[in-house]
Amino acid sequence: MIVATGAKLSLPAIPGIDLPHVLTGATLRKLANGESVGATGAVPGWARFGVEKFGHVIDRHATPARIRRLADWWLPVGQRVVVVGADLAGIELAEFLAKRGRDVAIVTSHEDIAPEICPKRRLEHEKRLERLKVSINSATRVERITANGVELSMPSGKTSIVHANSVIVTGDPIADTSMCAALTAAGLSAHAIGDSTGLGLIVKAVYEGAELANRL
Repeated sequence: MIVATGAKLSLPAIPGIDLPHVLTGATLRKLANGESVGATGAVPGWARFGVEKFGHVIDRHATPARIRRLADWWLPVGQRVVVVGADLAGIELAEFLAKRGRDVAIVTSHEDIAPEICPKRRLEHEKRLERLKVSINSATRVERITANGVELSMPSGKTSIVHANSVIVTGDPIADTSMCAALTAAGLSAHAIGDSTGLGLIVKAVYEGAELANRL
């Protein structure tokens, strides 16, 4: 049995992550899919009501093009946005928001953005982010989220604050081996591939799938 259940998102334990102007990547995905997001101050009541009542319609008819058109009209974020996390999903989200007139800053504790992609593609993203005037704060630790922004600890040891109306915490993709482990414990032959063995792209999943098929 081949298991490709993907990764699960782990949110960092940042003081202030529960403030009403903080969104997570999971919440944004639920909105795009027409799923209920519960009570969160970052999403207006009328938007939560619409998703809860008409979520099945949204899910049935949502396409990337329609979501982009809707985003040109309304987004659940303010003018100044801090994106905490810089994997591929995080930097693409930053580009998406900046193209729609938001002032965006990326914060990551890693030295590089999008470590799962090749250097050439990373450079292309960096050039686009530069053109869109998205600031990148790498090797930087988030100390806390406040009502006015995000407090940072810089590599030099100094502290700084990036002011923001909205903060989006993308979360860290963590390999999810729970199903593979459960199947193995039940005495079944199971092999994990893709993000369930560690962060990667579709190329990683296809390669591991092909390699496993050849072995079997």
